[in-house]
Amino acid sequence: MSVLDELKKEAEKLQNEKESEKEKSARLEKLYEAKFRTKMVGVARYLHQLVNQVKAAKLEAPVDYVVPEIGPVQLKQKAYVISADSMEKPRRIGLQVDCVADKLGEWEISPIDKANKVAAFFDEKGVQYSEWSVRNAARKVTGRTFQTQLKVRVWFIVEADVKHERLRVKVVNYDFEGERNIFFKPGEIDKEWLNKFAKFILRKDTEFGSLQIDDMDVSLIKTQMEEAEMERKLEIELAERKKEGVLGKLIDTLNKPIF
Repeated sequence: MSVLDELKKEAEKLQNEKESEKEKSARLEKLYEAKFRTKMVGVARYLHQLVNQVKAAKLEAPVDYVVPEIGPVQLKQKAYVISADSMEKPRRIGLQVDCVADKLGEWEISPIDKANKVAAFFDEKGVQYSEWSVRNAARKVTGRTFQTQLKVRVWFIVEADVKHERLRVKVVNYDFEGERNIFFKPGEIDKEWLNKFAKFILRKDTEFGSLQIDDMDVSLIKTQMEEAEMERKLEIELAERKKEGVLGKLIDTLNKPIF
């Protein structure tokens, strides 16, 4: 096979891959329209109504955040802001909530190793604070005093994972535990689900927030990792083939007389 024939073959292969991607995108779009769009629009509308009602009622849900070496600090959940990538075809809906202390808090922490743990925790969580050293009679530093009006930004994010036919609810900073996730089938999203989600957001019921990954999700994650590894190997193999097949033959041809 000549170099031109080889190049033509590779071009046709790339074209087929592009067409395959278009078919895949079209299939996922069709799946979104059939199973996800109505559910996601419903979630967005419900959260808009929830935020409006919470603001009208001036509801400030109390919540305790536990700080290492300090203990529970009571905050009030307020300042709700909702966003979505689209109102007609939402694939990602976000609800941002600020939990804020009523007043400036001050804590003197000793010995110094415990105080350093508090500082490290505040730094990790992005908490802004003032501090000064605690010294004994000999002027030796024995601890640190921290002052801050504690504020925590919480995120509730609903995403349509069309490829795996599920919805993901991602929760960030709900209780200083970082990011947690839970997955639902589109068919599970109904009025009862929305009511449970609202209670979880307003701190009336934390059961929704247990957010444990079950065996099915573990298996799915494993499958995703295997698929990603296979795709990576395939990309490497294709790159090597192109390099050895097309470019290699092209170089050999250029080193030979044309006639």
